[in-house]
Amino acid sequence: MVYARGMNRPGAGRVDRRVKGSLATAAVLVGALAACSSGGDKSGSDFASQYCALLSTCCAGAGLPSNPQQCTELSAAAVSQGSYSAADGQTCIAQLQAEQSAGTLCSDLGASIPQCQTAFQAAGGTTAPGGTCTSDTDCAPASGGSATCFTNFDSSSSGGTPTQVCVQTKKGQAGDGPCIGDTQADVTVYEWSGTAGPPSLGYLCDPATGTRCDQTTQKCLALMPTGSACSDDSTCVVSDYCGFSGALQTCTPRLADGSSCADDSTSCLATSTCDETTETCKALLANGAPCTDPSQCQSSACGNGVCTSFGSGLALGLLCGGP
Repeated sequence: MVYARGMNRPGAGRVDRRVKGSLATAAVLVGALAACSSGGDKSGSDFASQYCALLSTCCAGAGLPSNPQQCTELSAAAVSQGSYSAADGQTCIAQLQAEQSAGTLCSDLGASIPQCQTAFQAAGGTTAPGGTCTSDTDCAPASGGSATCFTNFDSSSSGGTPTQVCVQTKKGQAGDGPCIGDTQADVTVYEWSGTAGPPSLGYLCDPATGTRCDQTTQKCLALMPTGSACSDDSTCVVSDYCGFSGALQTCTPRLADGSSCADDSTSCLATSTCDETTETCKALLANGAPCTDPSQCQSSACGNGVCTSFGSGLALGLLCGGP
């Protein structure tokens, strides 16, 4: 569950507001607690108790109060509609315990465990496409797809006031449109640059499967293969970057770790970064590794000197009872 929002204004640049990993996990698990507290099954109650007990060790390590009532209070305040998968919940707890033993629990909070994302599934909303909303769960999902509460900012309107409306979504293939963004791994970036508001149904393209959302045609376009003319990295297959070959820009294979990236800081592998000091490609660091800058981390988040899941500090503050 990863969200970003788009702007509705001609010629708008890429909108990139990302919420990754741990914050989404916390939202899912708080939802699971809510389902349990409102008459859920015994296994759901056990899941809530075990998760909160595991989390308490992270609260202490982060210098936050470990309030055993905080999860319960959050569960009572959260939306209680949804379904709980006992099988996924049990697997989630077992793998969280393994993370605790490995010392990675508090930097990840289960963000890398798929079953922690699917243990609780919120019920779909009833608001039709185009209707006003405050969260994704308000919106009725598309058949075979999902829905998002899209924040639509129209700079031509009076005062540039943003509105939130439901948009149904489906995975897009090359040629599908209109598209409203790209999704890859645990990040979705929504974008809409049409002169009218967002569509009732929008497709999400996926660079990992060879497509991108083109905001000129508003369709999923196939990524360009190695050697093709390009305008920026996003037009090339994910294994390439858009580099200069003489006076022309072409899709060029990304550079291996240890290579010089002095000429183009975006030329390294997708799993690497261009080190500012040495100007060479270096592998991104996993959660828990020492860091001095977010750009060094796989999660793009560096907190308290270690790579951590984006939003984990907020998630801990929320669930532990801290600030």
